[in-house]
Order: sequence, then C-alpha cells, then structure tokens
Amino acid sequence: MELTTLVFQPDTGWNTPPDSRLDSPHTLVLVFGPAAWLPPLDPHGFADPTHPLAALTRALPSSVFACAATHTAAHARQAHDGALVACIVRFEQTAVRRVEVTVEADPQTPADAHAVGRQLARQLCATPGLSGVLVFADGVQVDGPALVQGLTAVLPAGLPIVGGMGAPGGARHRACAIGLYGPHLRMAQSHRGGS
Repeated sequence: MELTTLVFQPDTGWNTPPDSRLDSPHTLVLVFGPAAWLPPLDPHGFADPTHPLAALTRALPSSVFACAATHTAAHARQAHDGALVACIVRFEQTAVRRVEVTVEADPQTPADAHAVGRQLARQLCATPGLSGVLVFADGVQVDGPALVQGLTAVLPAGLPIVGGMGAPGGARHRACAIGLYGPHLRMAQSHRGGS
C-alpha cells in the first residue's frame, strides 16, 4: 500500500504535484475541504480546468474519488481553514468500488436514512469479497445513526464500517460508500479522549 497526502492552499496551490504513478483502479482518493470547492461526490470530468481538483483528476483518471465537506481540514498536526486536503491510497491487491444514493432534500427522518443505508449496503454486497466499508454523507440532511443501522442490517455481521458526516452542502444530498474488497485488507480501530 502507498499513501500520500496533499494540501491545496488558495495562495500557494498544491504543496506537492499529484503523482500520476499512483493512478490505478485500486487507488482511493479522499478529498476534504470547503463545500463551495467540492463537486458532487465524484469529481471526474470536472468542468473547470483551472479548479484545483482538475489537476487531481487529470493525474489520477482511473482512481476512485470521494469528497466530503469540512470547515477545517487537518494535516500533519495542523488545521487548515479554506484548504483542500487530498488523501491518496494505492492498494496493491485490494479492489475499490464507490456507490452512492441520492437523498431527498427535505429534512430526513431516521426511516429515510435507514433505507439509504440498506440501499448502499445492497449495492456493495453485489460484488463478492467485501472486506470493509467507508461511508460519507451530509451531516445535516442524513441521520448518521440511522444510516449506520441500515448498513449493518444488510452487511455481513462484524464487517468494519468507518467514515463520517460532512458539513452541509458538500455531498449534494447524497450518501456515498466505498467498498474495499479482497482477503488482504485488515482494518483496526482505536479512539482517544481528553483535551
């Protein structure tokens, strides 16, 4: 597995140019930043060639992209307001697949989010060998606990699920899940509290 993180600042551009050698169907690109800078969940075919994400999609045309809005992105123990942070992970043997579901623009009820989670899970399970799931959704439009309950109602018991709820606007009323496939993936979790 290869991992690199890039930061785009409006006044300086990308801190490192995107490396096209990382491009493959086994490459996952997660982009975090202000909602106004993010397209719908998949930025491939970005219309504006001068937009900072256009450089990423040109360098990584075969990769799987997902975007989530955040007011402050963190990288290298620093907080960046108004910046884009791109995490690029190239797996050697793990396959990557992105699915999404459009969420109604009206305020969601838990039942609606539960249905969205079930629909995402069914799409992911259509491909054999699912080893883990990353999920992202609009934190205002989608009830997060109900979304996870919908996922776990369909996914195999004990399958790792990680992800987060983005700031409003970035997901354009969509929920996105990334399926990671194959026997070589191992996922672990930890947490820490305190100030």
